[in-house]
Amino acid sequence: MDRFRPWRKYMPPVAVEHASPRVQRHVVSVHVGPGAVRMATRTVSGSLTEAGIAPTTAFADSLLPVVGELVTHVVRHAANTPVTNVGITVTGGQLAVSVADDDDRLPCLDSAGVGPGLWMVSELADEYRGEVLAETAADRGGKTVMARFQIPS
Repeated sequence: MDRFRPWRKYMPPVAVEHASPRVQRHVVSVHVGPGAVRMATRTVSGSLTEAGIAPTTAFADSLLPVVGELVTHVVRHAANTPVTNVGITVTGGQLAVSVADDDDRLPCLDSAGVGPGLWMVSELADEYRGEVLAETAADRGGKTVMARFQIPS
């Protein structure tokens, strides 16, 4: 009779270790125009504590210029976008900052053609073992530009 015990009671440690990490997502919609950068950085700054990031760390100080630059990129290069969605996602020891707009043109992200703003974003992402990505939106016109970081321990 001992052979037929419920499997959950004797779950091997490997199965427990591979449980999906908790995902925290904070998104704000910001009107594109004067004050968009200030509004986005202020809102993201307020969300960092909820996401488990201490706002007084060097890591938090690096995230806010990234948010500002990605929103500035929308203001300068996606003028047909009335509202941009700015999000931070935290999961599995990583934090991603994403900014979505309605322009289908992807920014150049290679080292030869990237502008100074996205170059700065790329350098900050590299500093925290991350990357910068851009992809077209699958469900609508437009794109999302994302900077991903490893959260320092």
